[in-house]
This record gives sequence, structure tokens and C-alpha cells, in this order.
Amino acid sequence: MITHTELSQFIATKLCHDLAGTLGAISNSVEFIDSPNQEMKTMALDLVKSSSAESVSRLIFFRQTYGIAKGSGEANLDELKKIASDYLKNTKSKITFPEKYFHVPGVYVSTNIGKLLLCLIQHSYNNLIHGGEISVSIKKEAKTSLILITALGTSPKIEEEKIDIIQGNYKTYEPNAQNCLAYFASMFAKDHNASIKIDTSQKNQVDYIISF
Repeated sequence: MITHTELSQFIATKLCHDLAGTLGAISNSVEFIDSPNQEMKTMALDLVKSSSAESVSRLIFFRQTYGIAKGSGEANLDELKKIASDYLKNTKSKITFPEKYFHVPGVYVSTNIGKLLLCLIQHSYNNLIHGGEISVSIKKEAKTSLILITALGTSPKIEEEKIDIIQGNYKTYEPNAQNCLAYFASMFAKDHNASIKIDTSQKNQVDYIISF
């Protein structure tokens, strides 16, 4: 069984890797900003601007998702919506939050459930290797509240190992930097009295259901 210390180390490795690409693009572009070639200089400046914005949005997303929660109160859903939208802004995937199914009366979404929501949005995005659409809905069923995150796209990537881990079946898998975010989702959900189910029965679609 992975310890929390080991998990934090794997997550740090994974997030640094995910930030390295855009930061590397900035570093490489800076070398050409003073180029006498105006076209090359313009391209370098454009890349610095776009990569900087992408780095900032990733950093904000990672801090909100994997950083320590500021409190145990109610999540600001509009803030989470903006963070997720900015994270996916320059990708081949888009995300929608249908108002009718997002701000649902009588459903209390805590700060920690909000963090879990962002975590599974990241997993949904990772499924859509060819791009697609992610939609987020909140529902109330009897005494249970649900969050449904649907990733829809052409031939989404289905990783059975990560699906098993997220749903709590991780005893047979060796933790590493590739599956550590799945471990985080599973362990974080358990720590905060939530459960996660994943449905891949629909063609070109992956559904993540958080019950809390």
C-alpha cells in the first residue's frame, strides 16, 4: 500500500513534468527575442505570451486541485468553473457547465469535493487524446448528491489500470508517476466520504460519477 509521503513525491514528479513543456517553450523562445529577424522575433514573443498564459493556468489548476485546502467550507463553483475552463483553454478539448445542471438548489459541494471534481476533470481531459468535449453536471438523488463528468470524443483512451485504481481496486498495481493521480483521486475520495464510479459502456464516452 502506498504511503501518503510516497504519493506526494510521485505527484510532485508528475506535476513538474506537466509544467516542464510550457516552461521549456518560454526558455527556448527567449533566445530569439533579440533576433534581427523580425518575423522570428514576433514568433518568439507570441510563443512566450501563449506559453506563459498556459503555464499560469496549469499552475493555478494544480494548486487548487492538489494543494492543501484553505478551509472546509462550501466550494465556489464559479471559481472552479473558471479554473477548469482556463486549464483547457488552449487544448483540443472544450468544457461545458450547463447552468441548469451545475448550480443545483439543495446540493452542498464542499471545498474538498470541489478539489475532487477538478481532479476528475483532469482525468477526463487525459482520456480525450484526439480532443472532444467534457460536460459537468450536478444532481440530487434522494439523500445522495452526484457529480457527473462526461468525456466525449473520438476513440477516447481507456486505461483499465487507472480506472481500477480510481474505483479503489489498486492492491495489485505498483504506484508510479503515471498512475499517481489515479491513486490520489481514489484515496482523496475515501478520505472525504465520497465514492467514484467510472462507466465506459457508451461508445466514445467515459463517465465519472462522484457520489457524496
